[in-house]
Amino acid sequence: MRKTPVIVFLIFALILSSNNSFGQTQSGCTITFPNNFDAQVNLSAIYNPASCPSGDLVLSNLNDKNGNSTVTFNQSITLNSLTLNYKAGNNPLEIIIPAGVTLTVTNDLIMNLTSVVQDKFLTVNGNLEVGETLDFGDIDLEIDGIGTISAGEIIGAGATSCSTSSGGTGTCPTISAGTCDDGGAGSGFCSEPSVTLPIELLFFKGSVSASAVNLSWATAMEENFDYFSVQRSRNGKDFEEIAQIQGAGFSRAILNYSYSDESAPAGRIYYRLNAIDFDGSYEYSPIIVFSKTGKEFQNISVSPNPLDGDRIRIDAFNLNEESRVHIYDLSGVLIKDLEYLPRTELYLNGSLKKGIYILTLSSPSFQGKTKLVVK
Repeated sequence: MRKTPVIVFLIFALILSSNNSFGQTQSGCTITFPNNFDAQVNLSAIYNPASCPSGDLVLSNLNDKNGNSTVTFNQSITLNSLTLNYKAGNNPLEIIIPAGVTLTVTNDLIMNLTSVVQDKFLTVNGNLEVGETLDFGDIDLEIDGIGTISAGEIIGAGATSCSTSSGGTGTCPTISAGTCDDGGAGSGFCSEPSVTLPIELLFFKGSVSASAVNLSWATAMEENFDYFSVQRSRNGKDFEEIAQIQGAGFSRAILNYSYSDESAPAGRIYYRLNAIDFDGSYEYSPIIVFSKTGKEFQNISVSPNPLDGDRIRIDAFNLNEESRVHIYDLSGVLIKDLEYLPRTELYLNGSLKKGIYILTLSSPSFQGKTKLVVK
């Protein structure tokens, strides 16, 4: 019996099964790309959400060998945060959000580069929605596309452009933000014709009454502004409009708004605002979250925060049962697993290193999550 071909096939299959076809590796929430990366990949082929329970995705060592490497967000996805760590040098790797796809980042999207800053590309033909800060990191970034970018605020856009000078198409997505800072005092990226700033949102928050979720928000500025679409979701991804609140159109004064959701369902519930301009451009507010048991809602807060010791107090509305506290780093690695009794101080069994962590609180009737900053 000839066994050699079978043996060769088995060895070849073993090599394929043990080697990532694109060369990058995922550890927790961090996907690290190899040096001299040379491929066009879809995020769904390289990212396993089950390995990143916090949803704080980090793409690290982003680089390109021959000038044609891309990472495409090929499916709509919601992340808690997204960090893009570029390798220094002239490596024009392109991030693509195609038409029909929405990338939602509930908190911050941050771009990092520690050395030479040139030739990075972002193509948005779909939708990029950032709930809080979109930080371009002062990277020489060319943005192309016919989609939309919205954020609570845009910072670090001093070297960002929509032009043909660095190999781009000169086509810019429709961009909206509460504030936009490119360091140019009214010139540069933030003065692009496609950059619209219909409102400056001061805050968006909620409170609880006996039978409703009471939402409130305020604007410091409105320009060409039409109305707010108040939106609700059960999963943090699929939102439906539950009300429209008319805006002022033009205002430079502080204006206060409110809405009471008297039909809020039981369970975990998410809210956001969609601020819509007269020309149809729009921007989303940060998402706020409640957990409902019957007619009661529970929020989570930690004090002190930032933390400079090893004891914290956790406040969760009407929490009266023993709970578990889990603290994760931003890569999704579990750092601490502790028991928590309501209305007591929690000893962390040793100080945490300086940085940002995700703290979750879980009991039979409640789940909550917040950021914990350690000084």
